[in-house]
Amino acid sequence: MSIFRKAVSQIGPEDLKDLLDSSAVENVRLEFKSEIPAKEETLKKLSSFANTFGGWVVIGAQATSVDGRVIALPGVDPKPGYKQMVVTWCFDAVVRL
Repeated sequence: MSIFRKAVSQIGPEDLKDLLDSSAVENVRLEFKSEIPAKEETLKKLSSFANTFGGWVVIGAQATSVDGRVIALPGVDPKPGYKQMVVTWCFDAVVRL
């Protein structure tokens, strides 16, 4: 099943393995980041997803620079409070409008 048909709470390691096994390519709904992106990059990507068809940012995924094809899933060290930080960034960005 495609990750695009699942709620984030339903996505598991097997879904990430499917992305790797199928050599998934970045597109308008899928972005791979090898490291946790900074605030401005995060807001820009989330805004583009919000203004199109939605999408997923897979943090800890290594992709080729040529075609954006995922080649490894080394992961990243957990960043405590990151989820709430992103929510706060989004809220603050909207409030400023």
